[in-house]
Amino acid sequence: MRKQNLSTLLAFFVTIILVSFFLFQININDLTDGLKQINPVYFILGFALYLCSYIFRTCRFYVLLNKEISFKDLFYVVCIHNLVNNILPARTGELSYVYILNKLHNRNMSEGIASLTVVRFFDFITIFLLFFLSVSRIQIESQFIANSLGIITLFMMLVIFLFLTFFFYGNHFISNTRKILETFSPGNKKSFIYLFGKLEDVIKSFEKIKSFEKIIFLELIALSFGAWLSLYLFNYILIKTLNIDLDFLTVIFSTSFAVFTTILPIQGIGGFGTLDGGWSAGLIAAGLKSDVAICSAFLFHIIMIIYFLILGFLGFLGMKSKR
Repeated sequence: MRKQNLSTLLAFFVTIILVSFFLFQININDLTDGLKQINPVYFILGFALYLCSYIFRTCRFYVLLNKEISFKDLFYVVCIHNLVNNILPARTGELSYVYILNKLHNRNMSEGIASLTVVRFFDFITIFLLFFLSVSRIQIESQFIANSLGIITLFMMLVIFLFLTFFFYGNHFISNTRKILETFSPGNKKSFIYLFGKLEDVIKSFEKIKSFEKIIFLELIALSFGAWLSLYLFNYILIKTLNIDLDFLTVIFSTSFAVFTTILPIQGIGGFGTLDGGWSAGLIAAGLKSDVAICSAFLFHIIMIIYFLILGFLGFLGMKSKR
């Protein structure tokens, strides 16, 4: 409980400090003018694209769970999962997906963790490919960002390597880790037994997923690209309606930095401060002035909150009607 309170307190301070810093860099009138400037047609089109990303995500879970839960019910799960995930700091909202599957659809937690992990892996691969496709095609204005690309690449490749190792050689990983921990911490056997028991259940769920036909994995890749291209198109439309002249690949490059902030161990509450910082840094690296980049970051964040609140409310209504 103390760790949870400390995490919340840190997230609160990060939010206050970063949001205050960014607001001092812009004119508040520019922010309100930007909101008034948004064309209702583009707002609706943006929502349609944001909704498409939810539909693609629902399709992925529908495939991974062997189509044993109805598409409509899974859509409600995705709506609530994304709402909670966008509000709670440090991705703790990810657990909502596992919890809802367990409580409302009687799926064991290991199956929920396994399907969520696989989905996040495909997300990571998709972002990795789209980001580096954009990097190869645009001119990066920030020397710092250009110099950091090597570190970003190494980090992404390390994450991919660790996931593939755990996915294909999980039993060996658990066995060796168990031996090491029992050697250095012989007094915590009960904790180890529980922890490794849960990990072994997840590995069993991985084995079930590995038995899928290859066409299923191709479907998952296609659905992941559909989800992320929908989101990047939403970003592109928002930037265009703010009269910012950037091509689609530059938008992919720039707004990917906002996505990268979601893996930070400490984030702002609701993503405020950290998400805005990532968005701003990406646009500044693409050559925009800092005040324009920061202003667009807050506008993007406000619109995204409106979208996920609407869909989250829809998810709660749908689940309530099922009870």
